Amino acid sequence: MRNLLGKVKDSNKIFGLGVVVGIVICVLFISGYSVVQRHNVPKFENITIKKGNKNEVYIKNYIGINAVDIGHLFSTGDVVDGYGFDTGDTKIRLQTDTGEAVSKKHIDRYVVVKQVPKPNTKISVFSDDYGNRRLDLSEIILTVKKLD
Repeated sequence: MRNLLGKVKDSNKIFGLGVVVGIVICVLFISGYSVVQRHNVPKFENITIKKGNKNEVYIKNYIGINAVDIGHLFSTGDVVDGYGFDTGDTKIRLQTDTGEAVSKKHIDRYVVVKQVPKPNTKISVFSDDYGNRRLDLSEIILTVKKLD
């Protein structure tokens, strides 16, 4: 019986250690410590994006976001993001300030530092000749910085 209780006590120590580690992670997260701060790139700013409608949408904020978390990444390496209201996908062009190509394999090593158009820019929605709803915007350009 003592061996069984001894094992329970050890498992309680392990559980307690797990709780402590979890609390430390939460404190670091709440205090704002992140990978982006260690690499001198902008921290994601939670900007309230205006609500769009069937005639206009507003550009999302991508600054401070890891490039792998943006929209949808195709097997070709192309990145697109949706803006709702049956407008289809909008092309996202990733570029570095050094001109280095962003490969699909290493896309998770980049963070967005600048975007064109800026967050909350109003973009009109129109119907093309075939009745498809499209944004009056060919692509969103995101400048990314490589994490070391």
